[in-house]
Amino acid sequence: MSGSGTVVEQVRTLGPIPKTMRAGVYREKGIVRVEEVPVPEVGDGEVLIKVAACGVCGTDIKKIFYRYVEPPQILGHELAGTVVGSWAGASRNGGSATG
Repeated sequence: MSGSGTVVEQVRTLGPIPKTMRAGVYREKGIVRVEEVPVPEVGDGEVLIKVAACGVCGTDIKKIFYRYVEPPQILGHELAGTVVGSWAGASRNGGSATG
């Protein structure tokens, strides 16, 4: 196969990525447990971030205490961390990320 073909299965990483990670999992109304869960796969146009800190916003608190969404779910989208893996087509790898 020539170098011009697409290789959709390839993911770039900065080193070994563990199979599991710790996450706060919303389990039932008012209950969030720290659990060991699988590390997500990196999809097309995505990056994998090793999270250093994650906040839970006011809307997430309402979801947890009023059961606005069905469990189980991993909530939290206010985070800071390091990009450790990216889709093969990404132009940069290894930067910091906030969101």
